[in-house]
Amino acid sequence: MRIKSDFITNSSSASFLVAIKHGTTKDALKEILAPSVKRYFDYSLNEEYFMRDFRDETDLLKTAPVTEEDLLDFIASSILGDVKSGMELGDWTAIAREYGSEDSGVFSNFMYSFFNARDANPEIIKVDSYC
Repeated sequence: MRIKSDFITNSSSASFLVAIKHGTTKDALKEILAPSVKRYFDYSLNEEYFMRDFRDETDLLKTAPVTEEDLLDFIASSILGDVKSGMELGDWTAIAREYGSEDSGVFSNFMYSFFNARDANPEIIKVDSYC
């Protein structure tokens, strides 16, 4: 299951532009990410569907954070960590990354399949994806 708000693709990866406003706290980012993380966590708890989609990548289950709050903290930390290596653009730091559904990482899979840019507050995070 892929939740996309802007396009449909049969590619297993997409490139993303992510920009974070300087001074954005982890707590502010977690508030924005919470709806998307909840969808991902609820999906991953349904092991039957999760295993059907990721039967070749069972390590994803082994490395996935245990609670929804753990997952939320992990995703927010991953985004803030990625952005540290980004390009400064005025009051923003931007990165370009490729995320995919076939990567073995929880973060990459979340960004590609579950992060909904409509949940984002454009005052502190901007996300765009393209194939």
